[in-house]
Amino acid sequence: KMEKSSEFLSLPIINFQSRNSAKEIAEACRNFGFFVLTNHGIETMEKTLNQSKAFFQLPYDAKIKCRNDSAGYNPPYHEILDPKNQTRRESKEGYTIRREIVDGIKDPLTIENLWPSN
Repeated sequence: KMEKSSEFLSLPIINFQSRNSAKEIAEACRNFGFFVLTNHGIETMEKTLNQSKAFFQLPYDAKIKCRNDSAGYNPPYHEILDPKNQTRRESKEGYTIRREIVDGIKDPLTIENLWPSN
């Protein structure tokens, strides 16, 4: 079960390596809107932000090669995040990263993420 970060904040703390992490994230989003994610494998936020900036500065042709059915690059005007209340597609671009396949072990949340070659 999810831990709470403190009595004051009451934010859920979710272990990304947990088999129930997807359900816990969905529950946290429904009930809190925010959560703390642990064991996610991200070394530093600064390094991650720098890599993100570098990726989104690539030409469209390089970014679109990093797309598959359920992860990777999402070009502008591709997604509708709230189909019940939204009629126009999102003008933002994004990148969805899924849990990597490790030691050949696959589950519904794992995928081979696609990364740019340069």
